Amino acid sequence: MLYVVQGKDNPKLWKNIVSVSELHLINETSLLNNNYTASIRYRSQDTPVKVTQNENGYIFEFSAPQWAPAVGQSLVLFQENVPWRRSYF
Repeated sequence: MLYVVQGKDNPKLWKNIVSVSELHLINETSLLNNNYTASIRYRSQDTPVKVTQNENGYIFEFSAPQWAPAVGQSLVLFQENVPWRRSYF
């Protein structure tokens, strides 16, 4: 779905939940039940995120809304300030 809206602060551009169907794992540790921060955009603030799994992949629920997540972007997870997984949604 494509939204065309005016202004960066339009609420339709901000999302707390991102679905990921494809993961590129660097570390085989389970994603579930761990504390992470994540970022979607280059130079964006790392934000605490909760990870759950469903039949289509993983759901990332951010503690604060993220600006304009879009298909094809990277989602990078951090644990103890060390990047270790990259996902594409």
